[in-house]
Formats: sequence, C-alpha cells, structure tokens
Amino acid sequence: MKAASPILPQIQRPVTLLGLPPVLFGLAATAGSVAAVSCLMMGIAPLTLPVAVTALGGLWAFFWQRARADHHYDRLLINARRIWKGKVRTPRSLIAGRRP
Repeated sequence: MKAASPILPQIQRPVTLLGLPPVLFGLAATAGSVAAVSCLMMGIAPLTLPVAVTALGGLWAFFWQRARADHHYDRLLINARRIWKGKVRTPRSLIAGRRP
C-alpha cells in the first residue's frame, strides 16, 4: 500500500555535492576547466586560475540558487524542449459530457 509507506517520494531530496546535484556540479566544474584550458590556449597563463575559479563559482552560485528553489532543477535541464508543440495561449481543460 502506497499510502502506508514511511518514505514519501515527493519530499525526498536528491544526493548533492557541495549543495548541488551531481549533474549540475559536473556542469559547473566542466565550465571552470574549459575556461582554464581556453586561457592557456590564448597564452594568458596568469589569468588561468582566477578565470577558472570565477567560472566555477559563478555557475555554482547560479545553480545553487535554482536548486534550492526546486530540488529537481537538474531534471528540468535534462528534459528535451518540444519546439514543435507551440505555445498554448489558453489552458486546455476537459469538459466531460459536453459537445463542442
């Protein structure tokens, strides 16, 4: 019986690394490493560490703010956008027993 379950799935928090889900932390770390490598490729080695830390810290703060508001924010980024669906101006509702 689902109602008698001691664990409520809707209130469980996902596993986090430094306050972020692993996918978002990986994205922030990847952005920091890409920033560091791009600085090295451009030949500005003294700026490599500050740029990498700024990129990592900035994305970490951005994702942390959104992950606190919605614990499953990383799932929203993974879901594919359906551009062919279009925008619905009025919400659709089902009216049972009525012919159009």
